[in-house]
Amino acid sequence: MNCVSLSRGFTRTVVAAASAIAILLSSAMAAVAADAKPIAVVSIAGVKKLQDDVKYLTAAAGVEEEGKSVVALLRLYTPGIDPNKPIGVVLLPHEGDIEELIFLPVTNLKAFLTVLEPQIGEPLSTEGGIMEFDDGQKLFVKEQAGWAFAARNKAMLATVPQDPTPWLGDMPKTHTIAAKILVKNIPQDVLAAGMDEIKYAFERSLDLLSDVGPDVNPDDAAKTGRGLVTALEKQVNETDEMLFGLTIDPTTKKLTFEVKQLAIDGSDLAKQFALASDTKTNFAGFIMPGAAVHGNFSGKMSEDDVKQFAATLTAARKDLLNRIENDPVLTPERREGSKKYATRLFDLLDEALKDGKIDGGFSVMLEPKSFTVVAGGHFAKAAEFEQIFKDLAVDAQGEPDLPELKANVSSHGGVNFHTVSQAVPEDWSEARDVIGDKAIWTIGTSKTALYVAFGRNGESLLKQVIDNSATSADKTVPPSRVTVAMLPIFKFLASIDERPLLPLVVKAVEDANAGDKILFSQEPVERGISAKMSIEEGVLRPIGVAVKEAIKTFFGNGDDSEL
Repeated sequence: MNCVSLSRGFTRTVVAAASAIAILLSSAMAAVAADAKPIAVVSIAGVKKLQDDVKYLTAAAGVEEEGKSVVALLRLYTPGIDPNKPIGVVLLPHEGDIEELIFLPVTNLKAFLTVLEPQIGEPLSTEGGIMEFDDGQKLFVKEQAGWAFAARNKAMLATVPQDPTPWLGDMPKTHTIAAKILVKNIPQDVLAAGMDEIKYAFERSLDLLSDVGPDVNPDDAAKTGRGLVTALEKQVNETDEMLFGLTIDPTTKKLTFEVKQLAIDGSDLAKQFALASDTKTNFAGFIMPGAAVHGNFSGKMSEDDVKQFAATLTAARKDLLNRIENDPVLTPERREGSKKYATRLFDLLDEALKDGKIDGGFSVMLEPKSFTVVAGGHFAKAAEFEQIFKDLAVDAQGEPDLPELKANVSSHGGVNFHTVSQAVPEDWSEARDVIGDKAIWTIGTSKTALYVAFGRNGESLLKQVIDNSATSADKTVPPSRVTVAMLPIFKFLASIDERPLLPLVVKAVEDANAGDKILFSQEPVERGISAKMSIEEGVLRPIGVAVKEAIKTFFGNGDDSEL
């Protein structure tokens, strides 16, 4: 699956950064080697930035004293380093190999090397201004224009630039730590060798399928797997660059991880990414204030996506029919009935997939000893699905070991509601406390939408979603977005679990007086897609509480079972 498909399933960055192509072809880069283009660059914003971020994170987590210890270590091991300038690593192809070049801003290189002396020893020589060390491997260091360059291959230091920061681009400004892989600069023979390794490993894995069990068809699994490997190879060949970054921002009070993928201009991958631009939803009602978790997904599947999902459906159909056919518990009548409905359902899914539209969402509402989950979205064949459910409800009547199916129990906003319910066993006391004496699924169908809910308040919450969606139809949204609020989750857990740590965590989040959310989002950028996970400051506080309690438990007289 490509990056778009994966992020739609998830997971899944920040706005587009300046193009790395111009940076990497700058005169500074050319000074290293006339034909050498970096294939990867790592950026650290600087020692002072690291120190400030450690102070902020540990203070936010309530473990400020521990943070002071970390900052002291940073200072101890970075004397002679200019704290206000970035540190970098660049990987360059050199004579058929890939070499690493490290650069650090220095004010006193001797002081820094003295700290490293227990690891690398004293220089063996200083010929030509290049110091040679031997820590089990050769290490060469050269100082030039306020920068120290280090490499395992002495030839890499022959013509280093006066200023290496153009290699880093905007990364020191936008990220605390970041790494960029310039896929287009990786030699084709290296890429081909890597893909050959993946293909070889996959083919070897096929030998294990015979041990999985009779429910797995080796030929189907092999066909599906080879299709995924082919898709991966195509994606790698059409990727321009990948960026991975961590940003710690005390101003916005967020810790952000991000991944960004850019495609080669004009490639099929670039066209797929373009499908994620200007996305709108008719299901904005799932974005509910107060929800423990809510999210939305919208966009258009590419032709490749449709083909891959179609192949997955084909394999799933075959697998399910095979399971039904070989189920020893089913009577002949039940077997034929199950196969009939499975076939109707998969035929319907095949037809619906051709529509290619993605638009939907979900929400989880948590209260003490109570939860409700709702989800739904666009489904081109929802009316046909409703008919399948009605037929199944009729055929299931009088079957004592099947859930109770009721069609058209009510309607709201053009949506018909149906239910699937089953008694919760009396000895499942904890489950009955949360969902009641009956487990109830509510299914909603309209002409082109399908909804489902589970929990005590499923139907009423679905009605709220439908009403709110109607008042914000065709709303512009990111291709995908998921928000997780930690406070209602911890309160719910504390209501069903008596471990003493949970009330402490709840109080810590409440006292933090900061955002308690983890946000996942996907956004289009030029020629690419970016995914971001942001953690608000209030989420850090329970981490600090857990760390303190763990220290008490494992180094005091506590018992880890009490956590």
